[in-house]
Amino acid sequence: MGLLFYQSMDFDETTFFKKRGITRSVTSLLKLGYDPEHTRGNYTGEAIVIPHYWHGRLVGYQERWIGSDKPNNIPKYTNTKDFPKGTTLYNYDNVSAQQDVVVVESAMTVAYLMSLGIASIATFGASIQPEQIRLIKNLCSVGNRVLLSFDNDQAGLKATEKIVGQL
Repeated sequence: MGLLFYQSMDFDETTFFKKRGITRSVTSLLKLGYDPEHTRGNYTGEAIVIPHYWHGRLVGYQERWIGSDKPNNIPKYTNTKDFPKGTTLYNYDNVSAQQDVVVVESAMTVAYLMSLGIASIATFGASIQPEQIRLIKNLCSVGNRVLLSFDNDQAGLKATEKIVGQL
């Protein structure tokens, strides 16, 4: 994977992160970025860049498109090629043993919860894979208490039931 470059935002009341309650220290820790001219295929527009590290190594990144001119064929979130969505958990490297952890769907929710001082990890959506369940079980086995807090929709409820059934 190539190097990830991004332009940091001027951190004032109008920024994407601050409006969502995400602190500068969390954007710095997670290396979140903003690119006013990010490109995916033939589309160039504003995007939040969310790098994903696994065991200290950059393994991919997500783009959260924020421009109002985004075409309908570009989803709100896109990932780099070969993104390890089903075999990793976002922010897993930053969770320590004996710490309560909230499991959510999105990296942006992790950033918000961390800004509130709440340890959290994300599954990159409601489609939970066996390796992700194994990783969550591992957290439980080292003494972490795990709270599942998926989106309040049909997919989130289904994911919660699946994880609870396997824990």
